[in-house]
Amino acid sequence: MPELRLDWSIEFSANPWNSSSAGRLALFSETVRESTLKRVRQVRSGDEDWRPDPRALSFVDIVQHLVDADVWILKYLEGSSGLRAVIAPGDAHASDWPFLTRELERLGGERSRRIGEMAEEALAREVDEPQVLGRTSFWWLIVRGSLDHEIHHRGAFQLSLRLRYRSG
Repeated sequence: MPELRLDWSIEFSANPWNSSSAGRLALFSETVRESTLKRVRQVRSGDEDWRPDPRALSFVDIVQHLVDADVWILKYLEGSSGLRAVIAPGDAHASDWPFLTRELERLGGERSRRIGEMAEEALAREVDEPQVLGRTSFWWLIVRGSLDHEIHHRGAFQLSLRLRYRSG
């Protein structure tokens, strides 16, 4: 795999981690999670298990899946590994919504903090993720395996919000 090197010229003066690629990646992680939480907070009480189709994930299914994905990436960052987070429609329960939303917020902060503490060498170190990415760097595991994954599910979440709460 060719080495991927990014030149970030944008400075984030509001963030103390702005001097390293790990800091910028941590800031991106925070931004991704805040955008997700903004949408999660739009779900009205009683709608947590709503889904646009019986074959689709509900709001609570998606939140459960993102919590599970955070646990997965944090294990990798600790030097362990495990199976990727998998969810099917109906696997999560609306009664768990308060706990899951708190966990989503807490784990998002933990993910960003852990990423921000990584040395450049740690981000470049190779890791095996056999289910999807194969042999890759921790940087790519974070970007593709965690952040891009969350953005993907946030898009589905946003679509479900629009379908559920469309006016007219």
